[in-house]
Amino acid sequence: MRDMSLYGKDQGVGYGVKGLSNSNWGVYGDSITGHGVFGRSSFGSGVYGLSKNGPGVHGLAHSGRGVFGISYKGAGVHGLTYDGWGVVGESKVGIGVVALSQSSIGLASFSWYKKGVLGISDSDVGVRGFSTSAEGVAGKGRVGVAGSSDSGTGVAGNSDSGRGVFGRSINDSGVFGLSTSGLGVAGSSKSGIGVIGESNSGQAVRGHSNNNIGVSGISSSHVGLYGYSYHSQIGSVL
Repeated sequence: MRDMSLYGKDQGVGYGVKGLSNSNWGVYGDSITGHGVFGRSSFGSGVYGLSKNGPGVHGLAHSGRGVFGISYKGAGVHGLTYDGWGVVGESKVGIGVVALSQSSIGLASFSWYKKGVLGISDSDVGVRGFSTSAEGVAGKGRVGVAGSSDSGTGVAGNSDSGRGVFGRSINDSGVFGLSTSGLGVAGSSKSGIGVIGESNSGQAVRGHSNNNIGVSGISSSHVGLYGYSYHSQIGSVL
């Protein structure tokens, strides 16, 4: 064991070292190159902090990590609360919480009854995903990605040069829209095509209705519905 300025040992249920203070640090440790305070335990907490109203453990660093946790097989840092947030990250101008992984998922969230991930913002996007070579956000489940809005857009896709929203399915609809009283699927364009359908061997666009018009086209100043075929034996149908 290294030489220590202060060493305490207790064989019973007391304290090896105990420090008390009414207005300052109960225990203070200072080191130039090593650990200011070091705690080790075989089965319990290496360092344990308890507070009635303030932080149980408080870490402060000028340029490094305020609190740093390492574990070989368990959680590096674990937060538990009965009614509040388990772990809180806060930053004045930077990112509140950053998760990094060299070979696995950077951030994983799990909940037994509520949402796995909840993002809230007063003036920007609640949840945003970014990737240089893959999907920015990917969802998998009974519903891969679900969007809900009381008065705005449930799901919005935006792209400068690619597809704003892309849907793909092996045996069902790539994109499906359902509305009780409005438009199931609506497409709009200022100077291009509002809605386009393409198919190699099937029908590019098809409309079906049990009691009303299958396909309806309306134009303020041009042809309401126009059809064209490159096949020489099939003419245009207006």
